[in-house]
Amino acid sequence: MRFNLVLLLSILTTTSFSQDTIRVSKVDTPINFFGLKPLRLHPYNNRVVPFDSYNPLYVLITYENGKNKNFEYFRVDSTTYLVYEFFKSAKGSSNEGLKSSGIMKVTNQIAGISTTGVRHLGSIDNNYTKEIHYYRALSKEGEWDEYEDSVFNHIYWTGKYLNNRRVGLWKRIIYGIGDEFTLEEVDYDKDSTKKIYSANIAKTILTDSIKKMLVGRWSLRDCDAENEPRMFYLKCETYNGEYGDDCNDRIERDNYYDFISSTRFVRQRGEGCYNFRETCTRGQWKIIEKGGERFIEMKFDNGRTWRLKILYLDYENNLITDRQ
Repeated sequence: MRFNLVLLLSILTTTSFSQDTIRVSKVDTPINFFGLKPLRLHPYNNRVVPFDSYNPLYVLITYENGKNKNFEYFRVDSTTYLVYEFFKSAKGSSNEGLKSSGIMKVTNQIAGISTTGVRHLGSIDNNYTKEIHYYRALSKEGEWDEYEDSVFNHIYWTGKYLNNRRVGLWKRIIYGIGDEFTLEEVDYDKDSTKKIYSANIAKTILTDSIKKMLVGRWSLRDCDAENEPRMFYLKCETYNGEYGDDCNDRIERDNYYDFISSTRFVRQRGEGCYNFRETCTRGQWKIIEKGGERFIEMKFDNGRTWRLKILYLDYENNLITDRQ
């Protein structure tokens, strides 16, 4: 009995001494801009203005090499930031490498915890101060644009976020030559696995119907240089069985493909399309389907073969293809 009492007193004394020599200081919750990692990490080049503010006006986070920017945060108010995300390389991009943009809200959710501590040597109690940092998470809210790549595709999704999740109707849009076309839509309030094709009929009508629509003359919206895989077309209007002036201009040569039958085509190089090979002017064509996608396969008489993926086709006779 006497031995047990001595052991108990020893435990109480040790515990009391430990609590008495360590002071814990809880720090307010700064915003977590970088996942579960702290802001200042080598070799990332990060800037916060003003320095060490809990609600900074501007935050820049670069990729690991410290040269190309990854995220930019601009404070709207104490709970809201306008955010821009960038691809690692902006080479060839018409939007300077932008990957996504929208509003993020500061939430009350604790996304991470980090601790720092300092031992105060030379003091009477030799105390150790421990600081606990709590990081509040950011959540996507409201309208967002999310781009698929930064090189030449120029396709992006646009829609709304609520509590960091997509909600409502999202649209997948392709843009170029000053125009935008909706490729597909998804309703996240219903079944997000089902795609809606409102105007784009490239995947909803029979391939035989596509072939019938394509027969005729299609003016290229931009010069068809061979190093440009994306092509925008508009079908030439006809009047009393004759092609209209939009493809038969007497002043200058127009730039078009003419699907003269269900199997043959000819090509006219318009003014300014100097990179097009004059030998690629005629051949055979057909519609093929592979992996749920439709393609225009063009076999030129000079032996070359092009396979054009149909991205967009509507009843207004707009056509967009990508050469594979």
